Amino acid sequence: MKYIVKFFTAFILCLAVYFVFAGNFELEELIAGGVVSLIGAIAIMNFFDISVKVLNPVRWFWMIVYIPFFLKEMIKANFHIAGIVLNPKLPIHPTVKRGRMKVVNAGARMLLANSITLTPGTLSVDMKNDELEIHCVDTAESAEQIMAPFEKHIRRIAD
Repeated sequence: MKYIVKFFTAFILCLAVYFVFAGNFELEELIAGGVVSLIGAIAIMNFFDISVKVLNPVRWFWMIVYIPFFLKEMIKANFHIAGIVLNPKLPIHPTVKRGRMKVVNAGARMLLANSITLTPGTLSVDMKNDELEIHCVDTAESAEQIMAPFEKHIRRIAD
């Protein structure tokens, strides 16, 4: 029974993504979307461990809240890096910092590492157990201070 629920969850998510990109609900699109989603759900079930928690609307709400927060952080980091690059003295102090992640879920850790990497000036270098290694172009913050605002939102989504 648990497999059927997971398969149905994967099928519905694939179908939703298909219709977002298809843009219409004509009979041909419904049939093609069903077939493509069925194949996608079979592939997902064979290669990924999908959880029923994915359908929780509260998690979707927090993901929608996370997107503007992440975009704001990315824009701030872009201006900071642009200021460094445009400065004739190029005041950079590259360093690698290590810190313990508070998120426990593997998917949450992946989202945290990718969010940090996508923010200009920082790069997630390595992840071992609950420790994340971050390369920073120029910051006085510790790794925990860099991760904290992201973790606050990510815990609501994935943990």
